[in-house]
Amino acid sequence: MFSTAVVLMLGITAADARVSSTRTLDRESVYCAVPGEWPRTKDAAWLWKRVRVAGYREIGCSGSAFIVDYGGMGQYGHDLYVWAFSAPRLAVDPHQRRYRVIAGVRVYGSYPRVAWRAGRRNVWVESGPSSRRLPPADVLARLVRATTRP
Repeated sequence: MFSTAVVLMLGITAADARVSSTRTLDRESVYCAVPGEWPRTKDAAWLWKRVRVAGYREIGCSGSAFIVDYGGMGQYGHDLYVWAFSAPRLAVDPHQRRYRVIAGVRVYGSYPRVAWRAGRRNVWVESGPSSRRLPPADVLARLVRATTRP
């Protein structure tokens, strides 16, 4: 991702993402220190809240996804990209049709990306800027529960 390189070059921290209200548009959007259209969408504002419900407080932004550090001392990193968008259905790559059930939800895909439905949205998680692997199932379960429960 080009935006990831920009984030790393600029040394932007995870505190550079936060929800802000725009009175002229009468909706919430996410402030992101990196330019991008996605943070100004309703999907980004919804996901930012859901990521916070999952217990994450330091949420970074690449301009096209949030960056979440899920902690730990993993050999292959401990961060991930997470983004969501509204869609009529979940369209996954034919090679990614395998799924596993996490927190009662079908999660499709494998290395390096997984996706699931959350209401009318698709939620995607990918290994982060310093990670080579997806997070463990318990990390995914936190995000799945936070995005699929009211």
